[in-house]
Amino acid sequence: MASEDFYQSNVTVNLSPDEQSVLMDHCKELVIKAGGTVREDMSRFFGYIGRFTLPNGVENPIKDDDEKFKGKICTYFLG
Repeated sequence: MASEDFYQSNVTVNLSPDEQSVLMDHCKELVIKAGGTVREDMSRFFGYIGRFTLPNGVENPIKDDDEKFKGKICTYFLG
């Protein structure tokens, strides 16, 4: 049994590089505060956190329907 769950977050709309950077930095902060680890950070170049992990049983702190993210970000569970 794996001890971590893998996720990916993408920016889903055309944002300026600065807006994209602020949004992804906020996502990374949420992951770290939840005890997770950012494994692959492509946010500066491509607008996504390639992979991040959370300990088993920890809910993903990035809520796609959160007002800050609504319509701007999509998070996928990878396993």
